[in-house]
Amino acid sequence: MDDITRGMLSSSVTAFGTIYLTLALLLTSFRVGLYALLPNLVPVAIYYGALGLTGTPLNLSTSLIRAITLGIAVDDTVHYFSRFALEARRLGDERRATLSTLRSVIRPVTFTTLGLCLGFLALTASELRSQVEFGILSAFTMAVALLLELTLSPTICASIRLVTLWDLLTLDLGHEPQRTIPLFEGLTKRQARIFALMSTSIQLPAGQRLIAEGDKGGEMYIVIDDELVASIDRKGKRVEFTRMKRGDLVGEIALFNEVRSADVDVIQDARVLRFGDADLLRMHLRYPQIAASVYANLNRILAKRVKNTLETLR
Repeated sequence: MDDITRGMLSSSVTAFGTIYLTLALLLTSFRVGLYALLPNLVPVAIYYGALGLTGTPLNLSTSLIRAITLGIAVDDTVHYFSRFALEARRLGDERRATLSTLRSVIRPVTFTTLGLCLGFLALTASELRSQVEFGILSAFTMAVALLLELTLSPTICASIRLVTLWDLLTLDLGHEPQRTIPLFEGLTKRQARIFALMSTSIQLPAGQRLIAEGDKGGEMYIVIDDELVASIDRKGKRVEFTRMKRGDLVGEIALFNEVRSADVDVIQDARVLRFGDADLLRMHLRYPQIAASVYANLNRILAKRVKNTLETLR
């Protein structure tokens, strides 16, 4: 019994440590990796609690339940969070992505777990007490894991913006974004990509109006590719006052006063990153070092723009 207990303790520490590192790597955040570990950690804790509550002895048979449940729960967690990351990138909204992910996974996960639970409950027909205990506890623990996967995981996903390792590897921000985009100055290439993935990438066709003067809006844009032009209409005459290329900020005034000060039109097919206060807040909570650099760069860019405007007025 002592050997079984020591073996379960050491294997649990190793298993949870390995799973945590895997999830942290997948989600590119040690903090979010810890959150994602909870749907796997809680069912195992409840399993041990059920052993003590029912007085079921820990033996060679029941000691296998933790490993079986953990393996299935981790598989469901990886599938859920990976699918959520894809839906969040596609929809640009965490809550909508959570609902879409639930609709996608709830049926296969539920039917799979139901089949496993029924299979383990078949062991209750055995004449061996150890097999009966194994079947009941296995079915109970897997049911708990399913319940947490469909409640705790969506709760976590609805409150955070996920960036996966695959997103980081496949995102294209052009050549050396940390050097060619002023807002990313001082960041590494990986950090610049994380910021981009926490924002929303938008493809704009030539001729489209991105911003209209006088409209309300609390977002700003970074030009990634091609060119945009800012202009105003004065007495029926179009007055162009700036063109924005790769790395330039667009609509930064509305980020603070929520009113657009000019029209911005797309000259050629362009690609921009859109972000607002909510994105900056998420960045501050998840990646404070990146957020601090972005805030400092934003202040420097705005101060330089004010200085140039004052010099022009003089």
